[in-house]
Amino acid sequence: MNFKSLILPSTIFIALLLRLYFLFYQTNIHTINYYEYGAIAENIHNGNGYSLFYYNNDKLEIGSYENIAPYKSAFMPPGYTFIVYLFYFLNDLETRNYLILIFQILLSLLVVFVIYLLTKEIFNFTSALIAAAVAAALPEFIYTSCLPGTTIFFHLGIVIILLLLYRLKYTVNSKIYLVQIGIAFGILILFRSEVIFLLLLVLIYLSTKRQFKQIMIIALTSFIIIIPWGIRNFLVFNEFIPLTTSAGLNFYRGHNPYAIGVWADEEIVEKLIQFKADPNFEFQMNELYLQKGFENIIKDPFQELKYVFTKLFHLWIFNPQDKRTTSIYYIVPWFVILGLLIISLNNSNNWPGRNYLYLFLLYFHIVVILFFCLPRYQTMMKIMIIPFASEGLRLLINRIIKKNWI
Repeated sequence: MNFKSLILPSTIFIALLLRLYFLFYQTNIHTINYYEYGAIAENIHNGNGYSLFYYNNDKLEIGSYENIAPYKSAFMPPGYTFIVYLFYFLNDLETRNYLILIFQILLSLLVVFVIYLLTKEIFNFTSALIAAAVAAALPEFIYTSCLPGTTIFFHLGIVIILLLLYRLKYTVNSKIYLVQIGIAFGILILFRSEVIFLLLLVLIYLSTKRQFKQIMIIALTSFIIIIPWGIRNFLVFNEFIPLTTSAGLNFYRGHNPYAIGVWADEEIVEKLIQFKADPNFEFQMNELYLQKGFENIIKDPFQELKYVFTKLFHLWIFNPQDKRTTSIYYIVPWFVILGLLIISLNNSNNWPGRNYLYLFLLYFHIVVILFFCLPRYQTMMKIMIIPFASEGLRLLINRIIKKNWI
């Protein structure tokens, strides 16, 4: 066994140690909040079914309250909710929280391994090792692995999808890869509904290459995975809700007259109260938020234009109002990664491997402009930037070595 063969296993082991340290010494296991996912999981266990919101007098809350049955829900997609629900069979809070986060840590180690494979596919062995090291040690990736949410699942799903897409170029039996891509897309959409936009972009890209057979296989396989959730929603709400009822709220938060991220105003609160007796409360809420969001776009298009630049600044630089993104442990690594990305993109030899990066970045721009930018969106976007930034670091080191040698 040579030294090179030990680098990747050692990197993954270091990633494990860093995450376990953060979990046991930097995470308050007793104050972990699973928000909507936990509320739905708890409601299922309490016999209320897949439900979320309820009114406590005139205050809208999530979970359940005494003998009040919460409204049926499609607010959160079922993927991560199902994961949390499985662990809710454990009554001990501390044990449950540790096991959920350890499960996420193990998935994050798999992310390190797959991003190594992806980077090696696009570039070379050296860049792949650098990418694995970055994914293993990046502070926000360590933090995210010990935080409830879908980011780790998004990272894993994306690197798997992109690895399979890149391998399509030279596979003899591509049908297997196409089915796997469709399955991965379908599952990931059940964790993050907005991934449907990335699927559409990939299908459009394949259509420009007239690869209609590939389009049919990927689209059909994804549809088969997603359709049971859509059927459930139709049966429960008697309305067409293919993915989620949270799109309206997120749309309004990105297109309201006050500031990006605002949840509601008094007018919306009063109108929502009028739906208290409606069993389809979430559907009505979603429609109201969509209506208000479109009204604001039409009413003040100049403000919407300013919002676009603000959202993109939050995506590519940082959100100055959020303490997490102004941390030195967050912002310094990000600017280094951006600089290395630019070096990589300026290398003319990398053009063949950029197509899916551009699609991925276009997808994020669509999501951010259509809705708004949370700090985790930048963290999610970095998973595809890291392979290219790692190649940028390799190129930079090579230039420095050659310059000093000469």
